[in-house]
Amino acid sequence: MSLSSIQSVSNVINGFDSVNLTNCDREPIHIPRAIQSHGILMVLSDPDLSIAQVSENATEILGIATADLLDRPLANFVESDRIESIHSCLNQNFEHINPLPLAIATADGKTNSFNGIVHRAPSGEIILELEPVDFNVESDFFQFYRLIKDTLAKMQTTQSLTELCDLVVREMHKVTGSDDLSL
Repeated sequence: MSLSSIQSVSNVINGFDSVNLTNCDREPIHIPRAIQSHGILMVLSDPDLSIAQVSENATEILGIATADLLDRPLANFVESDRIESIHSCLNQNFEHINPLPLAIATADGKTNSFNGIVHRAPSGEIILELEPVDFNVESDFFQFYRLIKDTLAKMQTTQSLTELCDLVVREMHKVTGSDDLSL
């Protein structure tokens, strides 16, 4: 049996097509209708950024009942310069602005720090994803993402394995500063 036949059978058995660099953006990760428990998901109205929908765990994380968040401007919870940043993000290239550092006021008067990702859903709604910042962690996903996002884009445009390998070596040199990239 050939490799492609094995993959076809495996895909039928598993009920999905192979995920690769050309189709991973269409992987239906939204189907479970759940978010990571440590983050908050908000749907904001345009243009005033009022909170139209919010994940149920916002109450646990912020100490504010979801009913007290809904239909209220995000500006009631976030500093005005951050609201301006969100508007800028919506008017420019998301990749160069996201994630946004956001401090959100909680019910007890404290603030929680978040990395915010803002984007438009295909249907046009403004989505704000909030992930708490852990100051005890030296490096997080967003720092890593910023470091490699341009490299990933370049990798997707290479035309040959040799070109890909050369690019990886150059980019590894940029990241590590090391000239010794031998195996």
